[in-house]
Amino acid sequence: MFSFFFIRACSVSYNHTHALRVIFKVWLEDGRCFSEKKKTICVFCGANSGKDVAFVNATYHFGKVLGRRKIDLVYGGGRLWLMGCVSIAVARHKRQVLGIIPSASTINNLVGETCGKEIKVETMHERLLTMMELSNAFIALPGGFGTLEELFQMISWAS
Repeated sequence: MFSFFFIRACSVSYNHTHALRVIFKVWLEDGRCFSEKKKTICVFCGANSGKDVAFVNATYHFGKVLGRRKIDLVYGGGRLWLMGCVSIAVARHKRQVLGIIPSASTINNLVGETCGKEIKVETMHERLLTMMELSNAFIALPGGFGTLEELFQMISWAS
């Protein structure tokens, strides 16, 4: 059983702190999204920051809250923009950060150095399978078509 949550871009840009408070009050504080003792959330989000600084602020705040609540992070790897914001915030709270990255993305350091541990995989399919195996829950923060594709793949596999 997996838990999913998708933060709409308009919710984050309008009032990101309220949206994040609602998520944690309803979804994380009661513990229903975690069936195991180890709490690990996989975050899908854009490598780009978008046009609104609220996305960066909300993503960084989200990572801080994960860290404070002792929740580990699995994500797409690297340190660029939104993925970097969430990973750095979680790592600053001494939580485990694990980037799952296709080996093609490591050529010429396209995504930046991963904050924490890194697992290199050959294909995007293998990346998503690894993320699913290592995570209790999945959250999609603002991103593009790649973010949506990853989220929909997880939902499809879980159903």
